[in-house]
Amino acid sequence: MKLKNWVKSHLFLSMAIFMAVYLIWWGILEIFQFPEYHMIYSPLDDLIPFNEYFIIPYVLWFPLFPGVFLYLYFTDKEECWKYLLLLAGGMTVFLLISTFYPNGQALRPQIDADKNIFTGFLSLIWAADTPTNVFPSIHVYNAVAAQIAVFRSPALKRRPWIQYGLLVIVILICLATVFLKQHSVLDGIAALVLAAMFWLLIYFLPGKLRKKTISKSG
Repeated sequence: MKLKNWVKSHLFLSMAIFMAVYLIWWGILEIFQFPEYHMIYSPLDDLIPFNEYFIIPYVLWFPLFPGVFLYLYFTDKEECWKYLLLLAGGMTVFLLISTFYPNGQALRPQIDADKNIFTGFLSLIWAADTPTNVFPSIHVYNAVAAQIAVFRSPALKRRPWIQYGLLVIVILICLATVFLKQHSVLDGIAALVLAAMFWLLIYFLPGKLRKKTISKSG
């Protein structure tokens, strides 16, 4: 309880600390070479054509999930706290899976970096991001987490055009992961399942318990 109260009182610092730990852990996983990687693959992956133009929605992920955090931090501390839990929960599970179930994919095609600005930028991303530690897709998980938080925001409920505009962007981000061959379809499905599990734990079940408590006391 003391830790919970401290985190809720220091949301920005807590987010910064978590992201620092996450990036260090992820960086070690990227550098360390496991003797064996489990290849993530589905026959559906072969039916999805590579399309470098999806790099546009793909990079929108980078400002999306921290941007939603900042918005909630200044407008709704309680929803910000729940969003932080949602992010930290899924990202921690991802790190644990990557550590104890080393995984990767072999879906990336050969591309000509000089073909256009999109392939050029994608080649830079591929150079920095190895095709390992892909299951579940954090790109998909964090995008969905951001959308959950946006739909729950009381302030944004009065601005549905923002909520549904972001929904379109989130869908495109999720599609980008498979059209750019950054992830298998299975990575995205696993991320959606994980997001649903944490939504139940953080939002749905506590709400049900709270209603039962109120009804009993009444």
